Amino acid sequence: MKFLFFLLSTCLFCFTVNICMGQKPKHTSHAALPISFKNSANDSVKIVYIWNANKMREETKDSIKLQSLVGDVELQEDNTFFYCDSVVMNQKENIVEAFGNVHINDSDTTNIYSQYMKYYVDKKYAIFQKKVRMVSGKGTLLTDDLQYDMNMKIGTYINGGKVINESSVLTSKEGTYYAETKDVYFKKDVVLKDPAYDLTSDSLLYNTQSKLATFITLTHIRDSSGNTIVTKEGVYDMSNRKAQFGKRPIITQGSQRITGDHVQFDDSTGMSIADGNAVYVDSTQGISVLSNHMVANRKTKNFIATEKPLVILKQEQDSIYITADTLFSGKITDLLYADSIKRHNDSIRAEIARVKDSIHMDSVKMEKARIADSLQKKNALLAKENKDSVQSLPKVVSDSTTLKDSIEKKIEPVAKTKKKRRRERNHVAPTPPPVPPVPIPKPNIYIPLPQDQAIENSAGKTFQTDSLMGNKMVAVSSYPKKGFAVFKKLPKPVALIPKKIERKSNEKNKAVNASPNKSIAIAEPPQDDSTNRYLQAYHHVRIFTDSMQAVADSLFYSAKDSIFKLFTNPIVWANGSQITGDTIYLYTKNKKASRLYVFENAMVINKVGNDLFNQIKGNTLNGYFKDGGIDHMRAKGNAESIYYAQDEHKAFFGVNQSKASIIDMYFLNKELNKVVLRNDGEGTFSPIRKVNFDDMRLKNFKWQDDLRPKSKSELFGQ
Repeated sequence: MKFLFFLLSTCLFCFTVNICMGQKPKHTSHAALPISFKNSANDSVKIVYIWNANKMREETKDSIKLQSLVGDVELQEDNTFFYCDSVVMNQKENIVEAFGNVHINDSDTTNIYSQYMKYYVDKKYAIFQKKVRMVSGKGTLLTDDLQYDMNMKIGTYINGGKVINESSVLTSKEGTYYAETKDVYFKKDVVLKDPAYDLTSDSLLYNTQSKLATFITLTHIRDSSGNTIVTKEGVYDMSNRKAQFGKRPIITQGSQRITGDHVQFDDSTGMSIADGNAVYVDSTQGISVLSNHMVANRKTKNFIATEKPLVILKQEQDSIYITADTLFSGKITDLLYADSIKRHNDSIRAEIARVKDSIHMDSVKMEKARIADSLQKKNALLAKENKDSVQSLPKVVSDSTTLKDSIEKKIEPVAKTKKKRRRERNHVAPTPPPVPPVPIPKPNIYIPLPQDQAIENSAGKTFQTDSLMGNKMVAVSSYPKKGFAVFKKLPKPVALIPKKIERKSNEKNKAVNASPNKSIAIAEPPQDDSTNRYLQAYHHVRIFTDSMQAVADSLFYSAKDSIFKLFTNPIVWANGSQITGDTIYLYTKNKKASRLYVFENAMVINKVGNDLFNQIKGNTLNGYFKDGGIDHMRAKGNAESIYYAQDEHKAFFGVNQSKASIIDMYFLNKELNKVVLRNDGEGTFSPIRKVNFDDMRLKNFKWQDDLRPKSKSELFGQ
């Protein structure tokens, strides 16, 4: 009887303590029954409280006393509550086994559900089996076998598991869940599936609360658009879609690929930043970019590269290498849109200024009108006062004859004026002659002859067509010295025009004149077209190919027209020649040089010996390439040349100094072979023994071969 009273008192004390501690079991209508578990290793005692059970039974099996609880079982051990259908407690081995609809609530933060549980009371360690479900924070872990350490708040599975976090599902063969930090460490065959991306890896650390994925081994990520990321190290914020990667990750977006020692990107904005040996490759356009710092935007398809950037335009045989302080690439349509916005803003500002000026002018006009009106009123008042004063004076007429003569003089001009007006009213002005219509000139249609075909006129002169002159006829006469010829331009020949061709031409002219304001629509390239790209390079631009090299301060390249535009002190070297001018345009076709155009102050220098230079200059220069080398050039406008003539044994025998409106240069085997003067050419020839080589320099001559990048390694001045 005393023992029963002591037991009830103890249960009541424990119940009071637990209520004060904030623990609330499902059934609180009665006191909890404590069961003691003694740890033989350190003689410590653990107490498990029985809050509810429909049936309780005690039995001895193999000299081991067992307590069995059946029906709505509720237990408590420290801050952990156990719920199940039935329980068997082994006090000797400190084991509690739960069966059927097992539920553990650990510190109101973690809930574990299963069909079976084996709990080691002294170690606070539980093993869950069959349909295990662990819920903590926003994440839910599903597995068939889970081990949970209640001291460390760590759950582990080794036979496959799945974590569901909102719309993300992550599976692996092994995993460790940290309940306090909400971290899950996945190992072996890790697969993460999300509506936005898929992930595969061998190991992954994932936080179910912050949705941060930490990569520690080789990981492959693929988003819904087909873009992929391959990395060995990094962190990905799945909530904000931001990531940081190390150990040279590879990010592939369609035909574009970017990598570097460290890469970070924001998937929501499409921005990527690569540092340390960064590489950007566009396989569709055949472009590669290397730099130490690069920023790319996946949505706008723009990128900017700094810190020794290098662009490689891939070609079949001779790729183009470009370096500068800064490289930028974007879409032409965006550039045109920005330009239209600027023009629109400028027009708005101009309209505002016009309105302001109009308001100002109106106010000035109003003020002037007010002053003029005031002056007019004052003048009228003064005139009235003067008139009144004059009329008040007495009128004295001394002679009646004089008065009569003055009256007749006033009447006579009035009568003449009336007669003149009557004559003008009855007179009809003559009709002006009609203006004859402006005749429309008939177009001149020339039938070009083959380039190598020559004809001879009645005077015995020989004519030949010239492709550089638009297939016009030119007279040919041999120059006295070998290797030099002078061409003179002749008047345009009269060509016969068939009637059908003439009629079509006139109809075409009439159609053009009939609708002079008709505009022609030019289709812009599609947004994702490979030709819808441009490249800008700023400061210290250097270009290298096997057949051509160049330097400039800045460069603009458009994939739409395939033109490299070099600005500010550009220099181009090709075929052993140096080409300079104010601005140089390099036209390419299929990524091969096809034409060169130099604006203003054009000069070509070709070194043929020690301090011996062939030189040609003009206002403009046109050059044409063939098989990667210069085929011929034309200097136009105040053209001058100095040309060293050679015989068949390459021996110099004289120097030609010439001037003409147009000078043509022809190359053979990548060497200057012939110089031709056109349009009022004049020149002198000096034997080689009489030449002062120091004077053989045209104005602004400057040989700058030390600036030429002679190899790929010299692009950065190495």
